[in-house]
This record gives sequence, C-alpha cells and structure tokens, in this order.
Amino acid sequence: MNIVVAGIPRSGSTRLYNIVRLGFLQQYSPDLVNSEWVTNFKPSDNQNILKIHQFSEKWLSWSDYVFTCKRDLRYIAASAIDLMPVNTYRTTDDIVKMCREILEMYEAWSSHADYELVYEDFSENSESVVSKIFGVLGMNIDIGKLVADLNEIGNSRERFDRRTLMHPNHISGQTKKHYSERLTREQTSAIESVFGSWLVENGYKLI
Repeated sequence: MNIVVAGIPRSGSTRLYNIVRLGFLQQYSPDLVNSEWVTNFKPSDNQNILKIHQFSEKWLSWSDYVFTCKRDLRYIAASAIDLMPVNTYRTTDDIVKMCREILEMYEAWSSHADYELVYEDFSENSESVVSKIFGVLGMNIDIGKLVADLNEIGNSRERFDRRTLMHPNHISGQTKKHYSERLTREQTSAIESVFGSWLVENGYKLI
C-alpha cells in the first residue's frame, strides 16, 4: 500500500503522519513499514508512508491513498513566525505571501485527498479522528493504544528524527497561545482581509 501524507506546514501534518505510521506498526513488523520524509524516501515493496508538503504529480500518481490536513491560517502564520529565525518574515506582505503559497499547496492536494484531518477536530476528539483515518484504510487497530503512543512523541532532543519527523523546536511554548498573542493586529487584519472568504467557508470565525 502506498500512502501519501500531504499536509501543509504547521497544520498537524507530522501528527497525521505519525498516526498512520503507528497504526501500520500495530499490524506489520517495523521492517515492513517504509515511512520517511520525501527527500529521504525510496519506495519499497512493503507498506509505504510518504510525508510531503509541496504538490507533486509524481507522488500523486504513485499513491493509493492521499491524506491531507488543514488549520486556521492565522495559527499557521503564528506558528511559522514562532519557529523561523528573527526577521525571516520581515513584513506583513511576507506573511500574506506565505499564506497564499500555503493555500495553493493545500488546494492542490485537498482536491485529491481521501481524507482530510482538521487540526481543531483532532484537539477536541482525537479517537474519533483516528477511527475515521483507519476506516478509510479498512484497518482495525487499537485506537486507545495509538493515541497513547502518539502522545508519547515529543520534540527530538538534538536533531531531526527520521523516525517521527520531529525536530527540536517542533512544539514550542508558544503553541498553546492564541494567535492574537503571537501576531500583530496588522498581521491578523491582513490575513483576514485577503483570506477571509476561505476562513469563513472552512468554519473559522473572523474577529
């Protein structure tokens, strides 16, 4: 089976990847589960789980299933700013450009997705989301164990972890803060002005 986890950055894509990976590890030995980030990935004859951000016709045509995810753009922007070096996003225009690129990536994958994880839904009912994912795959797994194992995954201590795809700064102390505490009023207003229709259509309220 070939699965592409094609979530946009800072939207729960690594979490989605690990959900799929942990589920397969319940039914297959580790040597039969080939899971990797795209730059390190080499397809095998076993169970393949590929994580990617940028849209790719090559990997789309290769896949049996495509899973993607979405999140409130304001939180994606806040999370990106938290993680990036100082001055990476120098202006509000830079942030709007980043959001536009992310939405283009999202639209490209979501039109082909077999399942879409909504970041906010997972926070509210993780077991239901996991059940839906493996319902799509037709797999019976121990959902409680998977969620417990998922909760044990934290930041990598020193460098990028090729098993979990976590890095040392993946989850920061800023994560639990509201986006309004992490974005300026100008930045929030710009995102809502340019992408307001997308936010509303996807269930995200405007201030």
